[in-house]
This record gives sequence, structure tokens and C-alpha cells, in this order.
Amino acid sequence: VNLQLQSQNSRGGLSQNWMLWLTLAWLLLSAFSIAFRLPAIQWFALGDTDDNMRMMQVRALLNGQDWFDLRNYRMNPPEGANIHWSHLVDLPLAAIILITKPFVGGMMAEKIAIAIGPLIPLLVAFLGIGATVRRLVHPHAWILAIILFVPQGMMGMFLPTRIDHHGWQLALLAVNLAGLTDPKRARGGLTVGLATAASLAIGLEMLIFLAI
Repeated sequence: VNLQLQSQNSRGGLSQNWMLWLTLAWLLLSAFSIAFRLPAIQWFALGDTDDNMRMMQVRALLNGQDWFDLRNYRMNPPEGANIHWSHLVDLPLAAIILITKPFVGGMMAEKIAIAIGPLIPLLVAFLGIGATVRRLVHPHAWILAIILFVPQGMMGMFLPTRIDHHGWQLALLAVNLAGLTDPKRARGGLTVGLATAASLAIGLEMLIFLAI
């Protein structure tokens, strides 16, 4: 009887504390990802032009560019080119730089930002996927969902130095699914509405997926 109770308590803890276990799994995966991408982080080798443009936008925001001014003045000078990218994605990167810069300097603060920044939407995606699978399949099924998610090609959107907006778009799509499966309809509707609005502000290319 004691063994049976212990087994039930163990399963209950795994199910009830799923967000804690999932966060711990995310921390381990984040540490591995940073170690894997450490040379690129050290050399500030961003993945592509979009990642470099994102850093230019973050720097402009930190230098006092207006929130509603989405022009990049390094392009098409002197008027600048409107690149239509929302500053929403810039906020986590800018926050990391502002917090760490007084302690490590500007260049190291940016390296920390490109290492940690892409991993934040990964945690959001994990939580969204975990919540959805628990509601649709089984309270313990979130474990399998995360295990199957990690080796897929989408994981590349969340690796350190990948500071483009696609990771956040995938994360918000996962939040959308969690809202659609929420048994509390008011909370689910609010979740879907906020996630949809944020996703469309980041990029209209997600419109077809959100509409479906």
C-alpha cells in the first residue's frame, strides 16, 4: 500500500509540477545550447542578415530612437529605410543589455544578449506545447511532446545568436494553441487574442497560420 501511495504521489508531482520540471529541462537544454554555440557567441557571429539587422534595431532603440520610428538610418541615408519590424522582439534583448552592461561592459553585454535572448521564446514555446498536450492527450504527455520537439528543425530558430523574430512567432503560435485548448473559455480567449495581436505586430506573415 505504501509503495502504491508513493507511486501515485510521484505521478501526481510530475503532473502537478510540470511547469517546474519543464523549466528545469529548459535550463539544461539552454546550457547545452550555449556551450554548443559558444564560438559563435564569442566571435559575435550572427546567423544571417536578419539577425544582424535585429541587433542594429536594438542598438538604435537603446540609443534613443523613438518606439514608433521603425526606420533604419544606416540604409537609404539620410531618410532611412522603414523595415516594418516591431520593437516587441527588441525588448528582451535590450533588457539583457541594460541589466548586464554596467557589470561587464557594452560588448560583453551584447554577447550575453545574443546567447540568452533566443532561449526566452523557447521557454514560452515549451510552456505552450506542454499545456496543449496535457489538455488534449494526457497530463504526463508533455514530456514526450518536448522530447519530440527538440530534435526537429524548428529548434534552430531558438539557438543562441538566432535573435531574429521567427522564434517568437513560433512561441506565440504555441501559446495560441494553448489558449484554444484552455477549458476556461474566457482565459483561453484572452490568451488567443493577446498572442495573435503580438504575433501580427511582429510579422504579418503569420496571418495565414493564425487564421487557420
